[in-house]
Amino acid sequence: LSFSLPRKELKVDLLTATLKLGEGDGVVVLEAGESLDVATLLVQDLRRTQEGPSFAGSTLRVAVAVRVPNEARIRDVPQRLPVGASALCSLELADASGAAMVLPSNFQVNHSSSQP
Repeated sequence: LSFSLPRKELKVDLLTATLKLGEGDGVVVLEAGESLDVATLLVQDLRRTQEGPSFAGSTLRVAVAVRVPNEARIRDVPQRLPVGASALCSLELADASGAAMVLPSNFQVNHSSSQP
């Protein structure tokens, strides 16, 4: 998770024991492991109110749901391709409840199929 304030100006508490809270390059890192859970983070702005308008002293409650893909659909698949050709298709993921999921932009999925 990345916030618009420097990490040193925020106090972050995790209210769920099954997830771990970590740090990385000035951002807050949640480590879920194999656990499917909903975590609640409390984020507090530690700046002083004299610095002008801010949310100093207020607490932001952030709910984070840990989900895994349960279904994958490949869209825009061409009906015919020449031998040895490849096609770029969109991939849609959904969790067990059918809610759509989005892969991070740094993920790449390769899939291959062949017909006799």
